[in-house]
Amino acid sequence: LEVQWRTWHCLHLDIGPAPQPDLLSDALVQLGLWGVMQAESMVCVVPCDTIFVELANLSNPRLLLGLAFCQLVPPMVARFQISSFYVSPSPRSPVQVVCRTLDALQNRTLDSK
Repeated sequence: LEVQWRTWHCLHLDIGPAPQPDLLSDALVQLGLWGVMQAESMVCVVPCDTIFVELANLSNPRLLLGLAFCQLVPPMVARFQISSFYVSPSPRSPVQVVCRTLDALQNRTLDSK
């Protein structure tokens, strides 16, 4: 994957349930503190200055409390405000695609077009 990184770009990770929390914590520390990721003999440098790690919708909240990474970095709670939610009028925007698909499913017209 070739990406032309710009100064305003950031890396956003959405982390779900992890079967091995210790490995996840080690990876997040490498990424967050040093800006690198290692897998076996490969090392990847993250080409951006800002990294967002989202630990959302965890089925086990103890994962959040047990990660060493979370004890190194103060958490920030983000709250969603529906009044601030902007939906693009473009029919190809992700929100429009999902809404139109759900509407077609409900109306039983998904396979008819």
